[in-house]
Amino acid sequence: MKIVLKTSFDETVEKDWKYIQKHNRLLIFQSYEWNFNWYKYNNFNKKLKIFIIYKENKPIAIFPFIIERFLLFRLLKWVGYDLSDYLGPVLHKNYNLQREIFIFIWKEILRLLKGEYDLIILDKLIDKKNYFENPMTQFLDCKKYDITYGINLFHTKFNL
Repeated sequence: MKIVLKTSFDETVEKDWKYIQKHNRLLIFQSYEWNFNWYKYNNFNKKLKIFIIYKENKPIAIFPFIIERFLLFRLLKWVGYDLSDYLGPVLHKNYNLQREIFIFIWKEILRLLKGEYDLIILDKLIDKKNYFENPMTQFLDCKKYDITYGINLFHTKFNL
């Protein structure tokens, strides 16, 4: 297992992100295009920190973060935090992160970011019952503080 930190949307990030995208059904907020364009148009002194996780030289996960200043604090957030409905790691569907492996990856990410942030704010996480496995909600002590409701217009009957 190899963890690589990238500080820009370079060719490697694009290639690896699109590789995972091709092998998964991601939400629009997880796509390379959405995240790249969000950063391109919202980069107001935000430091980009993208972690790419490789197994056998193939990308299996991407953790896209930014570090943003707010008053005296440096906040670690997901890329797209203000406009995206879903935030979290981008995972290859054929690789299921086991608890021990995810905890190792998460601790390594925090170690690599040591001293660069004061607070971690990683909200808008979706759990597996809604869409798919999310190791953040599955293996970390995440507290639910909001409920989001949606409507499926294709299966709704309207009496007009």
